[in-house]
Amino acid sequence: MGVEDWFSTGYKAEWHKVWDEGRAAASSGVSRDANPHWLIVWKEVWWYGWDAYDPMPEEFRAVDENLKWLPL
Repeated sequence: MGVEDWFSTGYKAEWHKVWDEGRAAASSGVSRDANPHWLIVWKEVWWYGWDAYDPMPEEFRAVDENLKWLPL
């Protein structure tokens, strides 16, 4: 599996999983400071979920388009 494949499949699945974890933590009354992730990208995604930030599908499409132009 190449990087492009991972970003279009594995990364999106993991993003939603971590976002759901953040939402569940907020619903359970877990503190925002109790983020279990140590990688910055997953910390941010967990906080997005905790804060109920739900990015628009257009944002994901824009990321997909920009990934096509990255030198790999």
